[in-house]
Amino acid sequence: MFLDLYKLYSKNGYSKRSPLEDFTTEVFAGILKLNSSILVDFIQLIGLPIDDYEVKTQIRYSLLDRPDCIIDLLLVGEKNICFIENKVNSGEGWEQLDRYCEALTVHFGEIEKHLVYCTKFTDHKKIAEHNFKQIRWYQIADILEKYKLDDPYLHNYHNFLNHYNMAQKNSFSPEMIIAMKNIKEVAETLTIHVENSRPYFEDIFNLDKSSFQEVIVDQRDRVASYITNILPVHSAHTELLYGIKSSLVKLQTQIFINKSHSKINEVKEAIKSYISENESAKLSFRPHSAGFVIFMERKIYDLINDSEADDKIKNWFIDSFYEFSNFFKATPDLGWIPALNERDLFYGYEEFLRAENYRPSTINTYSVLAKQVIESGWGEDDWGVLDLYSPNKETLQRLRALTVGDHGQEFKGKISFRQFINSLIDEIKKRETENGEAVKN
Repeated sequence: MFLDLYKLYSKNGYSKRSPLEDFTTEVFAGILKLNSSILVDFIQLIGLPIDDYEVKTQIRYSLLDRPDCIIDLLLVGEKNICFIENKVNSGEGWEQLDRYCEALTVHFGEIEKHLVYCTKFTDHKKIAEHNFKQIRWYQIADILEKYKLDDPYLHNYHNFLNHYNMAQKNSFSPEMIIAMKNIKEVAETLTIHVENSRPYFEDIFNLDKSSFQEVIVDQRDRVASYITNILPVHSAHTELLYGIKSSLVKLQTQIFINKSHSKINEVKEAIKSYISENESAKLSFRPHSAGFVIFMERKIYDLINDSEADDKIKNWFIDSFYEFSNFFKATPDLGWIPALNERDLFYGYEEFLRAENYRPSTINTYSVLAKQVIESGWGEDDWGVLDLYSPNKETLQRLRALTVGDHGQEFKGKISFRQFINSLIDEIKKRETENGEAVKN
């Protein structure tokens, strides 16, 4: 909610200064006004004496021979006054804190004065007067953490602070020190796992190397590879992605549809119907702040020190690719890019092997070998007849012959491939018999 409100706030130019700083301050001030417990905790954090404080924002004070200063946040009591300057992505403005000190001195006489400098980053200052204190935004986030479960608005604001990295402590924990020592090795390992699965990503989705992004390490702590524009309308972002999310310790394969895409509602209905009609489907879906996601995930804690981790990760990705491939082929009316929706003889062979409970790595090996066998025995003009939607019995019989003789001797999957071809021939014979009986009748 606050992320959307901030976008509106900044878009409409409600502040001539930093929209993020002003917006963050105004919302926090509202929380202090509405929640006395948080106000008490905040007062203790900044070290103010007990008093009956009123919360105010954006108050202007004039100075002699210097520019006026506008105070972001004030706590005004009967015996105490506190100026609070909030910074997010910027540092102190020109002589800003000096002018705040002068405004406190000029305008508040004998009352006890306090000055607080709140920042996202470390920005150490030396100010000897006015009970100066520095705090960080993560300390405010820690206060809100105690109350957010009981209040959806606090929960939303805490998420807002998280989104802008204002709730993150920048101190080093033992775990972080250990992670720093291994960060390069971790990044390389994640990249290798994603690279290992790329040939299967290309093959299963009929992709050209130039059609998808290189393996990337993005700002959301994910190592991934992906293709974009998987639906015919390119006015809004769509993607098919696989990778490893390091903070969640998960393998992920997913479709993302931006919420402004014209087909998003059709995709939502399609995946709901697909899952309800296929009990074995492993896909799930969820709303996303920017749209809609269809996904498969797998935690990988159980792969620690597992000597077979490479194969298990690769096989999981392959399995996920087939799951999404099945979804694409079951929903051609959505208009997925042609490569994702192709259904050729080799896809049918792979489906046959999966139904016979072959391992994913074996399925891939046999499929590749089948292609090599056929490529060596067929001319360029022969490939058009391999479409599964219109198989020809004579073509299949000729194809079956390639699994014997010299070619067949080199083809480990020749028995399974021959069984698959025979099943297609049997289907044709059955249709021919049914059609013949229909003609007689």
